Amino acid sequence: MTSPNERALVTLRVVSPCEHGVEHDILELSEGAVFSFPACKDSRGNPRYHVADATHYPRTVRRR
Repeated sequence: MTSPNERALVTLRVVSPCEHGVEHDILELSEGAVFSFPACKDSRGNPRYHVADATHYPRTVRRR
């Protein structure tokens, strides 16, 4: 018999490349997570913050 934790699945948003087309090491995040990374900056050089939501990241994967 397996424990419930061994069979638990989670749906994650695929966030690489980001909505600005930049590839990065953060591949998948849970719905609503906020993230930034050094390679994606605005015109002033400030980091852009991204939200893992269905509007910007419609692709999902299911992981154990």
